[in-house]
Amino acid sequence: MITVIDKDKDKDKDKDSDVEDFELINCNRAGISYGELKQLHNVSMLALSNVTKIIPYLSLSTSSSSVSPRILYSSKDVLISVTNNNWIIPYNQYKEACKICKYFGHSVKNCPNLKSQYRWGNYCLRCWKPRHNISECKNEPEVVPFNEEFRSPEEIVNFLIYK
Repeated sequence: MITVIDKDKDKDKDKDSDVEDFELINCNRAGISYGELKQLHNVSMLALSNVTKIIPYLSLSTSSSSVSPRILYSSKDVLISVTNNNWIIPYNQYKEACKICKYFGHSVKNCPNLKSQYRWGNYCLRCWKPRHNISECKNEPEVVPFNEEFRSPEEIVNFLIYK
């Protein structure tokens, strides 16, 4: 169990608890120490490791006697896979999600979930008009020009959990 401990409330803590608490952030001071940051990093890496072990089991089809992986697509003809640089959790050196589709493994410039004419171009991410960027945009926001049948990572996770 990981908790954020407020020193003033620490005296009310349940003394009979079997779960070890880790003080990650001290609410009574500003900032975070290197040790706390390192501990937070280690815990997040452990959580990531556990998620990557669970996801393959969630995505397996159990409808037949032989176990075969379920093929998932983020949009029409765009496979969710490491080889396709399109996946739902941080992996390897890709720690940040695409700012547009929120999948990992690619950036906005080569997002496989965007319509092809918007990839590699100089388009505003607000109005999707060419030759200016979002910081200069005075236009009204437009709907992101995703490929047909686009499904967000949240939709994919919900599908895996509740299907």
